[in-house]
Amino acid sequence: MAVDPGRPVMVPPPQPSLPYAGNLATTGSAGAPLLAGAGAAAAVIGGGQVFAVRRRSASKSA
Repeated sequence: MAVDPGRPVMVPPPQPSLPYAGNLATTGSAGAPLLAGAGAAAAVIGGGQVFAVRRRSASKSA
């Protein structure tokens, strides 16, 4: 099939790749409050244990 140089070639318009669905990609930050709460709980528990051990050792030495 020969192309006529005097005739314009019809090229179809580009199609959009994907239509917008309305959902954004997740970034993984959804678990941040849970991790922060677990860290705070661990700090409180650790602080309570340090307080209990110091109080116990202070009462033994007195």
